[in-house]
Amino acid sequence: MNLKNYKKTGFYVYSYKQAKEILKYSQKNNFKPYIYFKYYLISKFGIGWIKEILKLLYNDFNKNKFEFVLDCKKNPALAIICISNGFLNLKFDGNKSLMRKIKQIKDKKIIINPKIEIIDLKKTKNCNKYIKRIT
Repeated sequence: MNLKNYKKTGFYVYSYKQAKEILKYSQKNNFKPYIYFKYYLISKFGIGWIKEILKLLYNDFNKNKFEFVLDCKKNPALAIICISNGFLNLKFDGNKSLMRKIKQIKDKKIIINPKIEIIDLKKTKNCNKYIKRIT
């Protein structure tokens, strides 16, 4: 896979350090990554943990340099909590009627299940070497 050919590339991130490495690499190579947070991270650590990670990333990088997506699986309550906290990009696997109702919650444009190529960084120790190998 060549990242330069894909306009939308996402990475499952498990720590602040991984996210920071991805954003540094994306700045050098001029592409806009999507940072995904898995369901179990959101459900176990909570939305506050995600907000703090994003606050640290926004302090280090420009807000326009990356997007983030939260994985809510089939949990509509978690999707509603995420939307009420200002997260507008969600990965939600619920049925169509639930998706339609969730999209109608806020006046802002809520994006559910964006079509993005996702790379999982769970078992990688050095993100930069891994990303360089795929590009």
